[in-house]
Amino acid sequence: MMEHNTNRIMSLINQLLDIRRIDQGQMKIKCRETDLISFIDDIYEIFSYQAIKRNINFTFNHTSEKLFVWIDVKNFDKIIINLLSNAFKYTPDGGEIEIVLTAKEELKTNSPLRKYAEICVRDTGKGLDKKEMEKVFERFYQSPSDPNRSLGFGIGLNLAKMLVELHHGTIKADNRSDKQGSCFTIQIPLGNDFLSAEEREVEVVETSPIHNIPMEEWVVDAESAASNKKSKYRILLVDDDRALCEYLQDKLGDIYRITTCHNGQEALQVAMSQTFDLVISDIVMPIMDGFELLHRIKRTPQIGYLPVILLTSQTELENRIKGYKEKADAFLSKPFNIDELMMLCANLIENRILIKSRYNILEKDIKSINIKANDELFLERLIKVINENLSNVDFTVENLADEVGISRVQLHRKLKDLIGVSTSEFIRNLRLQQATILLKDNKVNISQIAYAVGFSNPILFSSTFKKTYGCTPREYRERNM
Repeated sequence: MMEHNTNRIMSLINQLLDIRRIDQGQMKIKCRETDLISFIDDIYEIFSYQAIKRNINFTFNHTSEKLFVWIDVKNFDKIIINLLSNAFKYTPDGGEIEIVLTAKEELKTNSPLRKYAEICVRDTGKGLDKKEMEKVFERFYQSPSDPNRSLGFGIGLNLAKMLVELHHGTIKADNRSDKQGSCFTIQIPLGNDFLSAEEREVEVVETSPIHNIPMEEWVVDAESAASNKKSKYRILLVDDDRALCEYLQDKLGDIYRITTCHNGQEALQVAMSQTFDLVISDIVMPIMDGFELLHRIKRTPQIGYLPVILLTSQTELENRIKGYKEKADAFLSKPFNIDELMMLCANLIENRILIKSRYNILEKDIKSINIKANDELFLERLIKVINENLSNVDFTVENLADEVGISRVQLHRKLKDLIGVSTSEFIRNLRLQQATILLKDNKVNISQIAYAVGFSNPILFSSTFKKTYGCTPREYRERNM
């Protein structure tokens, strides 16, 4: 409920900001030629889950395979989404909602709408009061007889009208003639003769990839994307909203290999057992939320390198700071633009490729020498001492500090600076890493492993192991047999 209310408030704020920008002449559309059928179909897919859930017969009908129009893709979707949201709000369960797209011609006019695309959104709700039909596009207007007044703010249709007019089009509301329900009709001119130079998006020139990275390594290579050839890069997608997962699977699946999980615990288990290049996770999820998943990933040596994008409606500064403290690589607020997400994915994966590429070049050019940095020697000393005392249940942080000759506080600070974990976490992680090796060997039972790596009893070992790796030792062994 809290996330739902947050979404509504953020939607209201964003729409009010758009209206204010239009009122002040600050919103300038940037149109490019777009296949309107494909564009609407993407939005249709988003609403399909709600239609299935409510047993609404939801259809998108069009007379041609493609219909190209010049629209601002960053703003035109707001028009369609507002009309569909309105239709779903007023259509009862078991009703009908239809999108109809056609190309038409009006020979009697010399306006931009001589040739136009017509979008009709029809529903089987209660219809519109004829006296109030002209008022539905007025800002903040809500019908006094509307039982759903508390579900809206009276600005969505006003914003839709303003955006349609920015596109040199028209929008009107009417009641259906064939049955009960309303029909909203949009007309958008075909072609681009009516657009000013400022209203046309400047063509984006393809830039060459960064040097030192082979072309086949690039995720967003145009030729690969055009042929729908998947790259070798893998993304772990985590969200309890199955409809959103299906949508992202469809959009990202043409380029990346996608694995989907529906809670953080499941995702952590999968991340530990498979290899990925990026994690995209929601924050609000059952069992284990996105913050906890992020914390586990970044604190687990085997997968701590993974970039993590958090998808959230929680846009408060406090939540972002919390995420960044846990080393989140990026935040993206819902509802997000799919192009922005795809570019973010590409950039994060490419950054890892670039780092790896530069490291490989340095590795080839620099002769190996035996001198080691003081920090590396210090860590090797710590690991050696812990390994020598691995099965010692009574081995403590104080014992480790004494062995390396510094105070407990100094040891804690140094480990925090070097690898970002406390001394107790460092000891525990080494114990558990050794346990994973023994589990894979499958030569001794789990109780023996627990005592061998310094746990006082198998129950404590199992709970600690599950908290770190997201699965029990037995499950880990079965998965790696």
